[in-house]
Amino acid sequence: MTVASEPASGPDLLELLHDDHRTVQQLSAALVSGAGTPRHRRRLADVVIAELSRHTFLEERFLFPTARVALDDGQQVAEKEIAHHTHIEGALRRLGKADVTAAEFGRLGRELMVAVRRHVVDEESYLFPRLRAACADLRLAHLGQRVREARELAPTRPHRFAPDTPPWNRLAGPVLGVADQVRDELTGRCTRAADLAG
Repeated sequence: MTVASEPASGPDLLELLHDDHRTVQQLSAALVSGAGTPRHRRRLADVVIAELSRHTFLEERFLFPTARVALDDGQQVAEKEIAHHTHIEGALRRLGKADVTAAEFGRLGRELMVAVRRHVVDEESYLFPRLRAACADLRLAHLGQRVREARELAPTRPHRFAPDTPPWNRLAGPVLGVADQVRDELTGRCTRAADLAG
């Protein structure tokens, strides 16, 4: 006897990534505003870095492999998006090292905001609708559940030599995520938007 699988509850893969996009856009805009004390801006930059690092990891682990299988040109689409991620991760590394009181910090924040905007527009106007049409709702719901589970172990900073394609990203990502969490705890680093209020 075969048991029908239960549909996953909660947002699906594309809805979760859409929500991530809104979060990183709002955080990037707050960062570029230059408001707050240097300590607040550093904490905000740390949260932007962590949120975007998690987001790029989750897309590389779940979204791009799905595109590779579901779309005729999925390989090319995934490679183009990974190149965007490489650019964003470079900007994140530079932002993480920048002095918040220097003009370079504001310039890096603006550069990052432009890259994030381009990323969001590209995926939401081109990739997401194509995947929504190509994939079954149950498959997207299942992937949404997997994203929710994987988010807790996702890296919170960009790692220059971390693999961005399967199968190695599936193995390295959680290990790097745990290492990042330990480092964040030891340094008291703020890594979630909710931490900014505290």
